[in-house]
Amino acid sequence: MYLKPIINGTGNYYIEARTRDMKRTDIIVDYRGKQIIIELKIWHGEEYNQRGQKQLFEYLDFYH
Repeated sequence: MYLKPIINGTGNYYIEARTRDMKRTDIIVDYRGKQIIIELKIWHGEEYNQRGQKQLFEYLDFYH
């Protein structure tokens, strides 16, 4: 809902897109030839944050 006016017809976004290895990303935005991967987390401390960063790095590696 918040991304649609920003993208305004020049891109797409996908919510909970599934990767080929059956993992799910929170949001992927295709905008002006670039792909942005967004992983949303609620703060539950540093250890949880570290796991979230590892998860995001795996998605970035998967999508090159």
